[in-house]
Amino acid sequence: MRPRGNVPSHKIKGTGAALVKVKKLTDAVGLVTTTGTGPDTNYIAVLHGAAGPVEFQMSIVISAKKGNGTVKPNFGPLVSLASGGSVAIKGFEVYTPVPNVGTNVADCTTVLTAAIPGVTLDPAPNPCATGTLVGVGGLTAGS
Repeated sequence: MRPRGNVPSHKIKGTGAALVKVKKLTDAVGLVTTTGTGPDTNYIAVLHGAAGPVEFQMSIVISAKKGNGTVKPNFGPLVSLASGGSVAIKGFEVYTPVPNVGTNVADCTTVLTAAIPGVTLDPAPNPCATGTLVGVGGLTAGS
């Protein structure tokens, strides 16, 4: 399976409310439609950012229908990590569903249901980013 042609985007309001969209997500047989609700059956968006001096990754399950998916994460809880500063999003990635190998799915589910849902603090490994990388957004070196 080689997903191609996906077009990820995101928007964030001052309140911490956000919107993440994936469009035209395809695999070898066409537009992707996911089933189920877990990280092993849905694509995962991973947003990279900083809350003040604290670097983080936020993993979000994206259910796709006919290649399109939308989620509305809330970055409000991350403000507490910023010590009164701002929360900045540096970029994001889209991964295929978490492989059902070892404890990958259980570890990702633990992250998704944590006190600040979906958040891992760098440099800790992110168990939700273990599928195949299929899309990126943000700034890259040299651009």
